[in-house]
Amino acid sequence: ACHVLFIPRGVPAGPHLRSVVRQPILTVGESPGFLQQGGMINFVVEEGRVRFEINQEAASRNRLMISARLLQLALMPAQRGLR
Repeated sequence: ACHVLFIPRGVPAGPHLRSVVRQPILTVGESPGFLQQGGMINFVVEEGRVRFEINQEAASRNRLMISARLLQLALMPAQRGLR
């Protein structure tokens, strides 16, 4: 069984994300636009530091809950001008 699906930079995320839709699998990536494609956690480099952003709606659709503490640490897409 797969619990986490990591999609690295340079790999088209769409087909992989569609293959696990509505399954309780955490999707993690590191590419621009990953959250907009339906990914849940995306790693970004900001001011020389690795940070992460969360798409809570995508996680909820896949029946996953993100802890409040993790949400506090995340960059939210709206903070970065994304929706």
